[in-house]
Amino acid sequence: MLFVGFTVLALHGCGSLRGVDTTSGTIEETGTDSSETDETGVDSASPGPESPEPFTVVVLPDTQNYSRSYPSIFAAQTAWIADQRDTRDIAFVLHEGDITDTNSAAEWEVASGAMAALDGLVECAVAVGNHDLGDHGSANVRDSSGFNTAFPIADFRGRPSGQRTTTASG
Repeated sequence: MLFVGFTVLALHGCGSLRGVDTTSGTIEETGTDSSETDETGVDSASPGPESPEPFTVVVLPDTQNYSRSYPSIFAAQTAWIADQRDTRDIAFVLHEGDITDTNSAAEWEVASGAMAALDGLVECAVAVGNHDLGDHGSANVRDSSGFNTAFPIADFRGRPSGQRTTTASG
């Protein structure tokens, strides 16, 4: 299965970050070398005594082409996240915007349906991008009615976790 433009970040204590390439399964470690110390002589890469357990943040950027032309890829991405939630300790999903390409009702339906796979499973935030606004995604006006219909505030209100209480089908 190929996921294009899909990022998984695993956060580990104070100073390291693991990125998983979902197309190849490779893991890259970044951050400070554990032998480095700061100006006070403290090992800046070593977790402190109260460091949180590692967790994973998934970033979904620019799904507009999936909403428009490849809805099965969008659905597969969110299904993978739901399936990997426990294995990879996925704590949060951030959609960076450009959810749709032309801001059409059909694309919003695809996006809402794909993101509904995460309802009640993983904390999510969805940002509005320029393709998600205006006539045919032109951002000529700042009208977010398509987003508001696909992700109505009423579905999130009063939920401490921020999870929707309904799916796209109601």
